Parts: sequence; structure tokens; C-alpha cells
Amino acid sequence: MNVQIKTATLLFREDQNSHIKLDYAACEACQTKPCLNICPAQMFSLTAQGDILFSYEGCLECGACSIICSYLTWYYPRGGYGVVFREV
Repeated sequence: MNVQIKTATLLFREDQNSHIKLDYAACEACQTKPCLNICPAQMFSLTAQGDILFSYEGCLECGACSIICSYLTWYYPRGGYGVVFREV
């Protein structure tokens, strides 16, 4: 089973507030941008201008981005929100 099929078994309860806060000024100065490669859900991408674009709505809550990047703050989503793992 590939990742796309596996993530289709997930349910996301989206909060209006992101559980990940980025320091966009620091992101702009970051040369390596490791967040683009570490996130298994590919929640980080680059705009045409080279800025980081982040979408928290499909986050798998693995915390990998918080380990690799010191320019963000990661918290678990508020109770009742975030990823819900379903049995198939």
C-alpha cells in the first residue's frame, strides 16, 4: 500500500488556528530549507518567489519538522482537532 492510499484512511478535524507557528523572516534567510524534504505529508512548499508556503490542515502530527527546523514552534492541536487514525 502506498502513502497516498494510507493517508486516505485518515480523517482530519481542522482547527481554525494552526498548531505550527513559523518565523517567516527566519525561513526567508534559511538556505537549506530542510522542512521541504522532511515532512511526510508534504505540508511545506515553495512559492514562485522562493518563500515557504505552509499548510497545517493535513499534518500527520509526527513532529519531524520541529526536530529538523529551529524556526518553527510545534504543538499538538487542541483537543478534538487534528488527525484521526481510522482502522481499515
